[in-house]
Amino acid sequence: MDRHERGNTEVNFPGSPLGIMTRLEDAPKRLSLEPRHSRSKRHGPPGHRADPTIRLTGTGVNVTHRGRVEVWWNGGWAVICDDLWDIKDADVVCRQLGFRGGAIRAVGESWFGSGNGRYALDNVDCRGTESRVQDCPHLGWGQNNCRPNEAAGVICVSERAIDTSCFGDPSGYHGNVTTTAAGMQCLNWMNFPSVVSGFPDAGLGDHNSCRNPDHDVIPWCFYVADGSVRWTYCTCDGHRTRPVRLVNGTAPGEGRVEIYFNGEWGTICDDKWDDRDARVVCSNLGYSGEAFAISFGYFGRGAGPVLMDEVECGGGERSVVQCFHSGWYVHDCSHAEDAGVLCEAELAVPTAVPAATTVRPDRNYSQPENCGRRFSFRAPLSAHARIVGGVLGERGRWPWVAEVRLNGYGHWCGGALIRDCWVLSAAHCFYDYSKSSFTVRLGEYNLSSAESGEQVFSIERMFLHPDYHPITNHNDIVLVRLREHADGTCARTGPYVRPACLPTPGETLQPGSNCSIVGWGKANSSDTSFSDILMEASVPFIPRQECRDRAYGNMVTDRMTCAGFWEGGVDTCQGDSGGPLLCQQDDRWTVWGVTSWGDGCARPNWPGVYTAVEEFLGWIQETIQAAG
Repeated sequence: MDRHERGNTEVNFPGSPLGIMTRLEDAPKRLSLEPRHSRSKRHGPPGHRADPTIRLTGTGVNVTHRGRVEVWWNGGWAVICDDLWDIKDADVVCRQLGFRGGAIRAVGESWFGSGNGRYALDNVDCRGTESRVQDCPHLGWGQNNCRPNEAAGVICVSERAIDTSCFGDPSGYHGNVTTTAAGMQCLNWMNFPSVVSGFPDAGLGDHNSCRNPDHDVIPWCFYVADGSVRWTYCTCDGHRTRPVRLVNGTAPGEGRVEIYFNGEWGTICDDKWDDRDARVVCSNLGYSGEAFAISFGYFGRGAGPVLMDEVECGGGERSVVQCFHSGWYVHDCSHAEDAGVLCEAELAVPTAVPAATTVRPDRNYSQPENCGRRFSFRAPLSAHARIVGGVLGERGRWPWVAEVRLNGYGHWCGGALIRDCWVLSAAHCFYDYSKSSFTVRLGEYNLSSAESGEQVFSIERMFLHPDYHPITNHNDIVLVRLREHADGTCARTGPYVRPACLPTPGETLQPGSNCSIVGWGKANSSDTSFSDILMEASVPFIPRQECRDRAYGNMVTDRMTCAGFWEGGVDTCQGDSGGPLLCQQDDRWTVWGVTSWGDGCARPNWPGVYTAVEEFLGWIQETIQAAG
């Protein structure tokens, strides 16, 4: 049935850290400062059910502070319908069960399962001060008009989150803790002038630190939950950085991110999870180097609750719990979406093999953050010859390589991810085809099997260079705009997906610079099938004029370049078209060429010819900016 809203009084707290309109429905009890000890609070150990007529269930073993609310009625357990169910109802339930801190959240729509579908109560309308939820106004026992998926639930402040040992004399506490036991931000005391004036010696004033004016068991404060002004206890741990740990990694600095909140460890959903969020986690853990966001439950599925979703860090937070998120326990995720990180210590300046560039301008040209950098993989695969003179590529070594499939045919070409939504490839791969003819796959390695981390996209738009010539292969370059997911994102970075860098204007390669070619192409031109496994090989860069003089003459235009061995033996081949010619500069891999054409495969004196990416930097930048 439809949800109904109660009438309420809205009060604007200008000093509130949340800066929102809040309801002052259960504040009169607190503002009058009647002794809260008279509230029939049940003090008991975690999981102690002070009232045997009520229980929380639907969350698994050893979880006592959250679950579906069930009451004993007419000889058996029955559920409560979520019509009118809100934080005050949840607060009564939690205190009835012995949780001194009350509730963090009221949940409905069978969040913790539907139970047996037998409804005992509906339209429960607590004031927040009742001793039992059964004593709150409701329609009458057994009276309801609810569907099976409307069971009410609660999330209580866990007793493990309340630390009473470090306040000393709680009545005289004048410290700087400003968060509740469950991590909520306290409201400024000046929002409650009658309380401040009523207890002039309690240390209340223009601040939001926890205090204990009425001599309760430990300090407390007001806060906002579900739009209502409420109170709960503080913890002396509140001023410390909230605990964060990495789980199930294979080396220090990597793993599934878990945070400790409300007395339990839980995970973060990877919706909107990116490198800025990862940087906050890594910095919190003491890592000062690069930080990489890992998605799709790469480090395994957590067992606790999903505590945070839609996390968006600005970068200056001391802890990830200070970042914007959808709310504690508020998510639409499974543990298959648990977020992880890979943290690196500050990298020492590498000892260079021959320098790849003669000119190294500042990298102020627009580049994706952390482009061209691999994740660290510590278990290399054994190498077997397959590509022309190449070896099996190790999974994750080339996270920017894209695979292009022609629908109804299979593997077609390669490409390189250069932005989250953009792949660079060869125009001849897409010429005379519509965008609906193709599928682009990122994180691909073995074409014959499905692997974790693969991402599949249809194409939003294709931008063939306007001066591409299919006969001469002049300007053989295309930009492919991937179709976004429903959340507005495209590629999600991880150990198997990351953009490569482009050259910066003014950079040049030295003759003989060692570069790499990667793809699923044929081992030689006579083969009848492509490689199932991504192949790689090293080839030296050949200056354009040398390539003209010794091989192709003026067929190599000013927008082409060459790479390979004059003695032959190593080369790209059919099926490698569109793939990148990659050269490492400093600690980044840069796309210097796009596989275009050649005379046969790996023949002596006939090296591979590549579209020279540095000649198209302006067109690439302008096309991406114009497309939005």
